[in-house]
Amino acid sequence: MNAPRHSPQDSIVAKYYIETKENLAKVAKELVVLETTAKWTGQGDPTDLYLDSVGEVLEVEEIEPGKGFISLLYPISNFDLEESAFPCLWLSMIGGPTFALASYEKSRLVDFSIPKEMMDRFPGPAFGIDGTRELMGLKHGELMIGTIVKPTAGMTAKEVADLAYHAASGGICFIKDDEKMMNPPYCPLGERVRLVSNALRQIEGETGQKVLYMAHISTRTDK
Repeated sequence: MNAPRHSPQDSIVAKYYIETKENLAKVAKELVVLETTAKWTGQGDPTDLYLDSVGEVLEVEEIEPGKGFISLLYPISNFDLEESAFPCLWLSMIGGPTFALASYEKSRLVDFSIPKEMMDRFPGPAFGIDGTRELMGLKHGELMIGTIVKPTAGMTAKEVADLAYHAASGGICFIKDDEKMMNPPYCPLGERVRLVSNALRQIEGETGQKVLYMAHISTRTDK
């Protein structure tokens, strides 16, 4: 038996629940190959690069014949971590054959872990809870109260700003757009942000309270 080329330290570990009429270990091997490299079709023996790129089965846990959990290793050496770590993460686990193979009846991703090298590409929230409190001038443990702009559509940017002003004057700490507020022509994002920001700066001048506004951005990533 060949020594393993990969480990959880250099690979995504994806755990699936599988139901199949075939051998569970065989299905696991088939899936991990198809999800990473597909079968070798070149001339002669597989190259070292191919062998380093193909995924491996970490564990097969059969709970009854044809049913159980499989844990697969997807090497991150196949990914562009600098530019597209997030798409690589999901496409490796749920793209392509994961839910399309005829060799099993059910397939469900139930858990996953990623190695530190990839985790470092996801720094997390820019401010976090403590940083958000600091932005609003709130002490640790002090109550934070927020609100969502309603109605979610059918208002002009000025009407949204007026609502934000009155909410902030009542002691609200942060205000966010509803996810269904999607940049309609009568309430464009740029104008909305400008007017709401002006209203909240006015509140800060009157009361000293810093109020955060989270605008909903629904557009192309390049914009």
